[in-house]
This record gives sequence, C-alpha cells and structure tokens, in this order.
Amino acid sequence: MAPCELEVAFTILRDHVAGPGHGIAYIPGRLFHVLESADRDKAFFNRLSRDDLDTVAGIHQKLQAYDESLINVGRFVQQISDLKALPHESPLRFLGYFTILESLLTHAPELTDPYESLRRQVKKKVALLEHRWANPLDYAPFGKTLPDTIWSKMYDYRSDLAHGREPSFTGRLRVLGNHARALRLIKETVKLTIRHALEEPQLLVDLRGC
Repeated sequence: MAPCELEVAFTILRDHVAGPGHGIAYIPGRLFHVLESADRDKAFFNRLSRDDLDTVAGIHQKLQAYDESLINVGRFVQQISDLKALPHESPLRFLGYFTILESLLTHAPELTDPYESLRRQVKKKVALLEHRWANPLDYAPFGKTLPDTIWSKMYDYRSDLAHGREPSFTGRLRVLGNHARALRLIKETVKLTIRHALEEPQLLVDLRGC
C-alpha cells in the first residue's frame, strides 16, 4: 500500500499460547514471483529513506486503528496480497487491480442509463479523488495524453482481457505503451485509493453511491 512498496514474501509466526518459539511461513507462489522480478525490473530494488519507513509505519498504525464499519479495507488489502502470487506478466494481475478499483468506487449501473456505465464511473471518480491527493498519479510515461483519454484506453484494455480478446498495443491501445505501464498505473491508483479510504472512508462510501 505504501508509495515505496516493500515486498515481504514471508510471515513470522509466534505462538504465545504454547510457549516461547516462532516460525516462518510463506506463500510459495508469491515468494517465487517476487524473486522472479528481482532481475527483470530495474525498479525492484529501492534505497529506503527514513521518510519511506515512517510512511510504512504510519500506514500500519492506521490499519491497526481503522474502523471497518464503513469500508472493509482489510479485505482489499488481502486481495492485493493475493494478486502477488500471480506472474508479473499475467493479464490477471491487471484485471484483479481493476476489479478492486471498481469495488472501491463504483456501483452496479442502471442498464438504461448510459451515464452510469462503469467506464464513466471510474473515469469521473478517479478524477475527483485526484483533486484530494497530495501526490497525484504520474501520467508522465503517457506523454501529453490527457488523463481522461488514458482511462478510456485503460478501460478498453480491461474489457479486452475480460472478454477474451487479444489486446494489441500497436492499435487503439497504443497510448498505454505496454502491459507493464498500464499495470503500474492501475496498481498505484488502487493503492492511493485504499490509503485515502483510511483517511476519509465516508467520502469513498459517497463516491461509490453516486
């Protein structure tokens, strides 16, 4: 969830009932794909600053104190964790993040109202949230293409994958560049949205309903 994302592929377990002792558990798929990306992605290794660590600690504290009566943030965090067990190049990762974003921001549209389509809801609500984010999304990799156009193409990519069509980044999806670039944008959008839910859960509930 943090801007500087730390990949922890194992869990330390302590049994306070049986007595002193501890163990380590891990999810094999997640561990494998985390290590798989280490020699492929130049951005995999990060130099952490004190501010980065303070941000991670702050998010953890907010999660511990969070009241999930409005939005079950923990469920979305677990879904993000589950996606990490998929291959990095898998289109299911992109679909998974997009589904989480839709779950956070949208409601089932009225089929007779074209203005309630999921595409329009996602575009409009991401744009509204961006006005409240201190660190907005980075659209620089997409050149001078407007965010509204980018999100239209993101939804086209999502639809191609969901309906079994073979997407091509040389045609109408050209502005997205490639799968990795589109995945990075949807992933950062989901993380920003969840972090905002920790700050203003009522706003997310209101956005979902409108």
